[in-house]
Amino acid sequence: MTLFLKYNKVTDTDQKIIATIVRLKGQIPSYFAEVWTEKIASEITYTWDTFEEEIKTSFGKGNEKDIAEEKIESLKQGKKNTMDFLVEFTALMYKAKIDDQHAIFLLKRHTRHDIIKTILGYPRKDIPESREDWNNAILQVGTGLETMKRIDQRTETGITYGGSGQPMEIGWKKFEWDKDGKPKCHKCG
Repeated sequence: MTLFLKYNKVTDTDQKIIATIVRLKGQIPSYFAEVWTEKIASEITYTWDTFEEEIKTSFGKGNEKDIAEEKIESLKQGKKNTMDFLVEFTALMYKAKIDDQHAIFLLKRHTRHDIIKTILGYPRKDIPESREDWNNAILQVGTGLETMKRIDQRTETGITYGGSGQPMEIGWKKFEWDKDGKPKCHKCG
């Protein structure tokens, strides 16, 4: 941030603070920005050094737990590879010091729905209970789905199916019978 302020020749204390808080993102940083916006608007005297010290104590190395908590709450698998997602999730879980029950809740909520739906479709006795079991089940199902995944392209007019094409629905067309009990021709009815 210091480089940005020097490059743009921002020297006024208020302008430095405003330029810094405008770039803060997330729930905790936005609260911090709100507090400092009120300080700027009030008659309280402050210096750039006090602001810099406060921002370092709020977001420095000592607050890795809070930052990890915020990141893990917003982490979604989306199109990420299952293994990559689980590695990132586990690292954030240990940094945020989240207990296993909350970790299971977050895993169910942030992992792709098709993976969770498949796991919850297991027989009741096979549904995972511990966080490690959930990690293993998600990894197995996720990698299985990723290896079977067709390369489908979405266009404005619909989906172009990759691989072998869209699976056929055999038995979709119902036969019509004539008066002699023989099936009618599909083309001429």
